Amino acid sequence: MWICVNNKIISIVAVIISISIIIFAISELQIDEKKVTEQSVSEESVSEESVSEESVSEESVSEEIQSKLDKLEKDRNENINSQQPYIPPERDWPTSGPFKIDRSQYLLGEKIFVNIDTLTLSDKGTMKFLIPLNNTSYKTYYSMPFDGSRDRNNFYFTPDLSKARGICDKTQLIGNWKVIFEGTNYPDLEFKVIDKILPGKYPRFDNVC
Repeated sequence: MWICVNNKIISIVAVIISISIIIFAISELQIDEKKVTEQSVSEESVSEESVSEESVSEESVSEEIQSKLDKLEKDRNENINSQQPYIPPERDWPTSGPFKIDRSQYLLGEKIFVNIDTLTLSDKGTMKFLIPLNNTSYKTYYSMPFDGSRDRNNFYFTPDLSKARGICDKTQLIGNWKVIFEGTNYPDLEFKVIDKILPGKYPRFDNVC
């Protein structure tokens, strides 16, 4: 009799435990499904944000390029329609040894292009551009090292106003400049910056000090 009752109790307990296990398993499955769903939604959101940011970035770059192109076109039209349009002269390439600058005369705002032909292994020093302080004195405005044991390095720069350098007014840039080749016996070069501003560069030469 007692044995029968005990068996029934054990059977009931076993059923209850089985049901609890099943319920727990179903609950865990639902939680996992919810997590997967939330993660999927989150990943979709991140992906959409990435695509959106990339689109905005590409759009910004495109707008910036178009803005520069529009300005160049505007400057070109203003120059053509002006009473004295600027027509760049042919480059005459003043030369000293392997070093060349593209012009002997520049407007304010024009770039100075430097080409360097094949250097010898002994060609090592510094190319210095000297700005005139007066008729007899100069100071270094820009310098570029060179070394014949390394690759050739053409470059360019633009004489410009600079508060840090104490060049506050455009008149300080005008005059006869010198180019020296420190560390070599190559002769100096000279070029002139004249009192005329390249079309489209006028605001660049407003007093900065």
